[in-house]
Amino acid sequence: MTRSVLLVEGTTDKYFFELLLEKAGLTHVEVFPPKESGTRGRGINALVKEGIPKQLEEIKRGSVMKLGIVVDADSEDDDAGFANRHQAISALLESDFTLVVAQQEVKGSIFQRDDAPEIRIGLWIMPDCQEQGMLEDCLLPCIADPERTELLALTDASIHEVTQRKIFENIRFNEKHLSKVRFTTWLTWQQKPRSCRQLSPACALKEGWLNPDHPNITAITHWLQKVFQ
Repeated sequence: MTRSVLLVEGTTDKYFFELLLEKAGLTHVEVFPPKESGTRGRGINALVKEGIPKQLEEIKRGSVMKLGIVVDADSEDDDAGFANRHQAISALLESDFTLVVAQQEVKGSIFQRDDAPEIRIGLWIMPDCQEQGMLEDCLLPCIADPERTELLALTDASIHEVTQRKIFENIRFNEKHLSKVRFTTWLTWQQKPRSCRQLSPACALKEGWLNPDHPNITAITHWLQKVFQ
């Protein structure tokens, strides 16, 4: 029996995408961060150097038919950014797969084999397959509830105060992590629902704190359907 696999950067991403896949009716897809996909390390480097090559071997053996890859673009200051991420991952695929020009309404990249079009590899680079950034940059505009939007405004005011205080200059967060700090602080200031194992993007989506019909989320859902249906 062939498998469908989605590779993500970490456990937080795993829980979020498991919920998104469930809502899209794609419960057959297995979601793996690097360690669970058999790598020795964590994060983007482990995913690119070990996780993706391991799954490509599984495709060659016929055990995986559809593969999705989700990574953060991160910052161009770190030699990352959308273009660099896309180039690095495409280089792993191009010996056996061809990039298919996507339909206009579907963001993200789809790679296929010319002689086996039923085998598909999808690539989504957060936040929007265009800009630099990460998962949190995708989710912050999706905050739905007016009270929770107001809470984000208070979060931003507090973060701004921290950035203006010289006493914190050498110990505060790096500016390139601003969106992660904003989203994590916003989450931490809220009461954890009993139904959530932890305050996380998955919890926020499950509890309706994020609008599932926001274009940022529906774009990812459409890409998942294109890869795995």
